[in-house]
Amino acid sequence: IYERDKKVFFKLKERKNISFLGHKNNGERYKYLSFFDIALLCACPNEVELKASQLKFWEYVAIGLPIVGIPVEEYVDYEWFYAARSELEWEEMILRASKENTPGKKAQRIEFARWNTWEKRVQQISDLVREVIPNNRESL
Repeated sequence: IYERDKKVFFKLKERKNISFLGHKNNGERYKYLSFFDIALLCACPNEVELKASQLKFWEYVAIGLPIVGIPVEEYVDYEWFYAARSELEWEEMILRASKENTPGKKAQRIEFARWNTWEKRVQQISDLVREVIPNNRESL
């Protein structure tokens, strides 16, 4: 826990409806996530966080969860990403994401993640390189 978060952490820990489970390995983590209705992508909205691709985002999308989070540049245009730009918007976006979460949208998110794996991205880059650099060495 970061020093800046300790005060809030201990305040939340006192609540009866919140449980802190500690570190979980990947296999366990996905079991827990399968019971979530929505995912939260929380971070301090600084210049780096607002521009960085987050691994958590891709983990959440891969299991079909709608995501509420800080307005990360890369994600704000996805219809199933709910950007919260203020404290009031967090509550608003959480309610909206929950209300709009349908089996069809879940399937769209999972399909989107399938097309954005490292393997697919490498294939896309390889295809572009092949277009630019012909197979015929004589033309080089």
